[in-house]
Amino acid sequence: MGLNYGSEMEKKALMILCAILLCFLLIFIILRVFLRSDPSISGSSITGFAVSNTTSETGTVAFIVAGTIIIKLTDANITFGELSIGDNVSSEAINDFFVVRNDGSVDFNVYAYGISSPFMSTLNNASTLPNKYYSVHANSTQSGIANTTYVQVPANISTKVLLVQGLQKDNLVDVAKIGIQIVVPRDEGQGAKTADLVVYVETQ
Repeated sequence: MGLNYGSEMEKKALMILCAILLCFLLIFIILRVFLRSDPSISGSSITGFAVSNTTSETGTVAFIVAGTIIIKLTDANITFGELSIGDNVSSEAINDFFVVRNDGSVDFNVYAYGISSPFMSTLNNASTLPNKYYSVHANSTQSGIANTTYVQVPANISTKVLLVQGLQKDNLVDVAKIGIQIVVPRDEGQGAKTADLVVYVETQ
């Protein structure tokens, strides 16, 4: 009897010990898993940073704007009205001018020449160009240099007269005024008189 009793006590003690060891093992496993899943408790940390592994290239856009000459006569008529033999009248007297504007992409020089004389009189060759009865000049310009002296209207492009040197392309400095002076020959016949003036431009 005594031997069986001791044997049973040892079995119970062993079972209790195994149970205690099993509990410790389970606690250890649970703690290990928990600590691994929570970095703040385990002492480790993971920090996030914006990845800055970029680069760049620069592309160049290149093109050429062609030089373009565009002349605009915003006022293409000068009307002197009724004149008498011997009258000497100019654009300044009636405040009427050819108005030239540079609408192009380059600065240019402004010239002029005539197609024909407005007169039929042969006095002092009034019926042909050039003559002392029909003259032209630059009244003013917003840019460049104006030839403000009246000169006889030349007969063709080869003898054209320079009126404005360097009329610029930029707005507010791209306008010039051209004036005409008329002296009526003393033997000019009556009737309407007209003449065409060619305004010609060239780049500088």
